[in-house]
Order: sequence, then structure tokens, then C-alpha cells
Amino acid sequence: MVNLRPASLFLLQNQVEVYMNAAPNDMYRAISYDNGSTWNAFYKLRIKTNDALACAATGNARTRYYVYRRSDSKFSLLKRNEFGYDDGSSSIMGSGLFTSAPSMVCTPDGNNIFVFGTGNDKRFWWAISRNGGASWQLMWGPLGAGTFKSAPAAVVSDDGSVLAIFGLGMDNRVWYAQSSNGGNNWNVLFGPITSSTFTGPPAACISADGKKVMIVCRGTDKKFYYNDSSDKGLTWGNFHAIGEGVFLGAPSICCSWDRKYVHVFGVGNDKKMWRAIRDYAGSTQWQGWWQLNPGMSFLTD
Repeated sequence: MVNLRPASLFLLQNQVEVYMNAAPNDMYRAISYDNGSTWNAFYKLRIKTNDALACAATGNARTRYYVYRRSDSKFSLLKRNEFGYDDGSSSIMGSGLFTSAPSMVCTPDGNNIFVFGTGNDKRFWWAISRNGGASWQLMWGPLGAGTFKSAPAAVVSDDGSVLAIFGLGMDNRVWYAQSSNGGNNWNVLFGPITSSTFTGPPAACISADGKKVMIVCRGTDKKFYYNDSSDKGLTWGNFHAIGEGVFLGAPSICCSWDRKYVHVFGVGNDKKMWRAIRDYAGSTQWQGWWQLNPGMSFLTD
């Protein structure tokens, strides 16, 4: 199973960012300032990891949080201020050891941070900070008894109440947990989303009010499939393909606060980054796939 996948963010004023490995231990970022119509070239960050990156940002886009897996299987947290420019120092997140890349989410004020990863026991473990990572209310604790063969994907509403986590179960189905009070209690822990099977970690995004959630997964035919929930991730429909594109790795997804614009990224068979967009304000169909920066090739396993 391919573990490496892009990471992406949708920020203020139609700014979209995508992250991916392009060389051993090197992470690159590309930025669009016009909702993905045009892109600046990918450039290398100081972050060193061969695994997928997890990232989140505050509502004003001034602060980025990055979590990545180190060579010793521990997670490092990096906080960068002033619009996420390449500065700041990282800190090791406790003594936990992980077999997957991390997932992380934060509320727009930057205070509530949730980090998830797959432990050596194949369960999801999580950490919680209520003060922007200055200290941790939990570091680390197991989330339920479910076991997984992929990294997790997580989403959180702007007020921190709706929290959902997704992963590829041992049966290759997507299983999820959902909370309506920030993880204090769980409405679902864990349940499968249909009987469809997939080949890698899912990706997820959520509207600001938490009502609309979308997940994307890579199917056995290497296409990306999406599924929608309109009730805070409590119930789900069927999976549908996003066009005819085929991909070597797992997807990344990000959306605007009102979830009118949804972007999906993936590395195609040519090892290039491709993107599709769904504009719920003007279309019910996915648009794409379009290739980003044709000269850049990416690691895929």
C-alpha cells in the first residue's frame, strides 16, 4: 500500500496550498492565490521527512502547524507564524511511536489542536492541546479498539465541536468515528462507511459549521472516489468516482469554509501532481484533472 500522499490547505481569499515529497527526505510546497487557477512553482521547505505531512492553519492564515514522522517513528510538531514562512523550530511530541504518517486539525483560533497516528498496535492514538501546542491535555491515548492498516484522516468544525476520524480498516473498508462535542464523547466509534473497499488512507474535509463532510479514497482501480455527508458525518451515501484519472498514491482534499469549493490532489501514473475541483456554487460536476507544474516529479512509495 502506498503511504505517501499530498497534503493541502484552503486559506483566506482563495489561497490554496499543496505539499508533497519530491526527493528523498525533502518536502515541497506550491501556492495558488486564485482558487487554483494558477500556481507558483513548488519550492523546498526545511522540513525533513520521507513520509506524508500533516498541516493545519489558523483562520487568519497567519500561523501554520505541521506534524511529520521522524526517522525514529516519533512525531514532530512545527509551528510557524507570519503566514507560514519557512522559520520556527520543531518539538518532539512525546515518546509515542507510529507506523503511519500523522493527521492533524486545529480550530481557526489555533487553540484546539488534535493530532492522530497509527500506533504499533494498529490502533489510532491521539493527542490534544487546548492552547496552541504550548501544553497537551492528552499525549498520547488510544482511540477505541479498532485496528487500521492506514494513516488516519481527521476533520474538525470551526467551533471545535464536530470531530471525525477516518481510516482504512483491516477489511479495506473505510471506518470512522464521529463526535459532536470535541471528542469528549463519541456518537460512532468505529463504524464502516458502505461495503466499498479501497487501497490507501482516506482524505477528508469539512465545512466551517461542521454540517457537511466529504471523504475521498483511492479505489482498487486506482481512481479516486468521494462520499458526502450532510449531517455532520453521522450518515453517508454511496461512493462515486472523480473522473477517469488514475493515481499511484492516496489523495488529499481541502475545501473553502462554506464548502462551495473542493479541491482534490493526487500523484498520477506519470509521478506528476494532478488536481480536480468541484464548484458547488456553479456546478454539480467535478472539473479536471489538471496537472500542476509539469516539470516536477514526486515520490510515490
